[in-house]
Amino acid sequence: MLQNAIAENFLRSFPQQLKDNTMKKAIVLAGVFALTAIGASTALAGTMAQTYGTFTINATGTVITSPAGSPLNSITSFTLPADETVSSIPATYFMHTNAFLTTLALGQPVTISPLTVPVPASGSSETLNYTDFLTFGSTGQYSFSLMNLSNVTANGGLVLQGLGLFSDSTGLLGTDLPSEISFALSQTNSQGATGISTTFSVPPSLTNVPEPGSLALLGTALITLGLIIRRKSGKGNSSI
Repeated sequence: MLQNAIAENFLRSFPQQLKDNTMKKAIVLAGVFALTAIGASTALAGTMAQTYGTFTINATGTVITSPAGSPLNSITSFTLPADETVSSIPATYFMHTNAFLTTLALGQPVTISPLTVPVPASGSSETLNYTDFLTFGSTGQYSFSLMNLSNVTANGGLVLQGLGLFSDSTGLLGTDLPSEISFALSQTNSQGATGISTTFSVPPSLTNVPEPGSLALLGTALITLGLIIRRKSGKGNSSI
């Protein structure tokens, strides 16, 4: 294996006084630890080298809340207008080029079905099975199935986060990728009309990019190796 070859070269490069059996074991263990961390980090980076994309959706028309005219913290559902379009496409998402920047266009229609969305109680979630809840793209090649909806409201208004799976029927951007849709409702009037901001993102913004944990593991391994060498060097100096 490549790791074994690296470990052997690593050991041969050390001065003779460091090559006793105890030191060899310690160095090999630290080296394997470091290589494992590098491999894990590389694997995770490869896993996360998937589609990174986000865009916002504009509702053209009135959003109806139910019960009509109720405060946002007491509504049980809202109904979106049928006419929805792409309203903005940021250049980047989590420091990656936004995949939708060149595959979507402002003003493109977005189909939502069903149009009525339930509202879980504050701090709770609801399991859903809304296959193809969103359909979008120039030929309708993109879809998002909504599987779970949570009420994550913190400071006024109403904020819902929906989790599900994104698929590209052409296979170019991938299939069954974890993704999210968020709804931020801001106001109501006596007829129940509501200001709303809707954002779609893949992967979900709250469960993204685990690589730093592996990098921390690598750092721990290298620090451990440094301490072992320093301790051994200190013992050698004291015996002179």
